[in-house]
Amino acid sequence: MTAPRLTLEETLARLSSLPTDEAAWTDLYLRLWPFVLGRVARHVHGSSTAAEDLAQEVFLRLAHYKPFDRLTNPDELRAYLTVMCRNVASNYIRRLLRNPATDSLEGPLSEVLPAPATSDNASAEEDLWRTLSEGLSPRDRELLSLLVAGFDTREIAEASGATYGTTAVRMWRLRQRLRRRLAAGEGS
Repeated sequence: MTAPRLTLEETLARLSSLPTDEAAWTDLYLRLWPFVLGRVARHVHGSSTAAEDLAQEVFLRLAHYKPFDRLTNPDELRAYLTVMCRNVASNYIRRLLRNPATDSLEGPLSEVLPAPATSDNASAEEDLWRTLSEGLSPRDRELLSLLVAGFDTREIAEASGATYGTTAVRMWRLRQRLRRRLAAGEGS
């Protein structure tokens, strides 16, 4: 890894005037990666794999929100990142508490269905898929297929022409229904 070329103040000034400045983003990332990683690691009690994934999530959110027009002071940015790290880690911990078997950031499907089929268990997985999708409306089957394919809520909403909120509610209801079926032993 190379060292940052700019001071943090210079980097923030450049990102404030041009949020797509790749050199400034690189400097910001290099300068703040240890800070973000350390903050997130504290929340997940040092789990290095989870901390690295969550730190990446923090930078993805930072790139999405681009708050540089109002965060021009390095101390303000660090405070903002501290809150963002806490929120990202809290969301991760909530997911773990809802489903302790999930120890990754792989997305909503990992919370519901077993790992993808291998040649040894392909027929069992196909039976599970058939059982879980049985009785679902065509729209819910399509939603389940998109989840299995790895699409996130925003992508599914865009593909279906529905709003993000409507799609998120449909996904939540579908996950609840599938969890009940799995808990009741319908999927085994």
